[in-house]
Amino acid sequence: MKRKQPSSAGFTQIPNTIVLNVLCKYTFPAYELRLLFFIMRQTVGWSVPGFYTTYREMEEVTCIDLRNIGRTLKALEEKNIIASRKGSRTHIEFNPDYMTWRLDEPETLFTGVGKCNRALSPETTESVVSGDNTSPEDEAFISSLIKEFKQRVNW
Repeated sequence: MKRKQPSSAGFTQIPNTIVLNVLCKYTFPAYELRLLFFIMRQTVGWSVPGFYTTYREMEEVTCIDLRNIGRTLKALEEKNIIASRKGSRTHIEFNPDYMTWRLDEPETLFTGVGKCNRALSPETTESVVSGDNTSPEDEAFISSLIKEFKQRVNW
């Protein structure tokens, strides 16, 4: 018989503003995202502004090769997401003010249609799902989405 974990085990509370306004909209390189999750766990997760760690510990937790930890930390610092001080152990502070982060414009899969700022109406969505006819405007919009998707994935 398996034991159930307590409901308080196994999760980190990350503010919705960071998740919805940044992590869902911006593309981060994989190493940066792994390290960012580790840093948020150690800071936001424990309700502390900063913590001490070693490159070896970051390597063990994130599976990022030791040689790439420094470059990844530097990239996060340049984006103003973290601040770090090196010593025998590295002190890292997470910047929760995402408005001060220096990030490129949000990337979307379908950049050719105004960065997906046009939502389909519920009626159109239902007609697409059910196979009914859609308006010519919506058909053109859907066709442009499909065309760009095929180009991006070399279909």
